[in-house]
Amino acid sequence: MDDLARLMAERVCLRLMTAYCTHLDAWEVDRFLDLFTAEGAWRRTAPLPQINLEGREAIRGFFQRRPTHSYSRHLILNPVVDILDEASARGVCVGLVVRGPAAPAFPVPMRGVELIVEYRHSFARTTAGWRIAEIQMDRLIDVEATPKEA
Repeated sequence: MDDLARLMAERVCLRLMTAYCTHLDAWEVDRFLDLFTAEGAWRRTAPLPQINLEGREAIRGFFQRRPTHSYSRHLILNPVVDILDEASARGVCVGLVVRGPAAPAFPVPMRGVELIVEYRHSFARTTAGWRIAEIQMDRLIDVEATPKEA
């Protein structure tokens, strides 16, 4: 893979990371799911219980059950993509989730940053182009977290 092809692949994977947040927040379920390979996986490893979703339809079911009582925006920071070869890549970024109450008009009052997560992505090049093969998400800081004893 030459430098230009590597740079283009990195850019496409970075765009997938951003589109993930954009389509999630806009409730664009089909566009969100199209970011994944047909066998794509979404995993939350922390906190417990872990969630393991395999395939687009499992991901669809989970995300359609998300609460609608708040308005949210997922923001990504510090994204890094490493192209492993011509058909696979990995990425990592920090995600901030900002929420406010659901309302019929904007602006809504901001509750603030409620979550800081880490996303670890695996990307695969398919006949339809680069897609997300797997996302692993860990909640690192959560306003709803219960303090743990050391």
